[in-house]
Amino acid sequence: MRLSEAIRIGCKRAPMQQIGVYVSNLGVSACVLGAAYMAIETDVMSRLNPRDIMLLLVATFPILETTSECPSCRPVRSHRHAVRHFASMGDDSLLAVLGHLNDKHRWNRERIADWVETVEDRMAGEAGDLEAIGVP
Repeated sequence: MRLSEAIRIGCKRAPMQQIGVYVSNLGVSACVLGAAYMAIETDVMSRLNPRDIMLLLVATFPILETTSECPSCRPVRSHRHAVRHFASMGDDSLLAVLGHLNDKHRWNRERIADWVETVEDRMAGEAGDLEAIGVP
């Protein structure tokens, strides 16, 4: 399963978007990463530790560790704008960019999934196969 698919599946399981937290305690809302988590974890409430969720996501979707740029911050309008946004992300992994799009730019999860799909397609085309993006 591709990351973009997992996000879309998770959006159906948790129809409300969460900001700043992977999954709400009741499992009715999730951020973009929480949505992907809900698509791959059958017992969502068994793992509410953010570190555990992140480790599972990275193990399942290696594309999350690839370098990426925020599509909303680029092209950068000013140096100050760039410093403020990229400092808030902390790193340039796709994992960080997804959280940034969800929490800072407030993109809805479906829009993020559409953008992730373009990243997946580009990476698969460059590598010539789906294994490059973590799809066996």
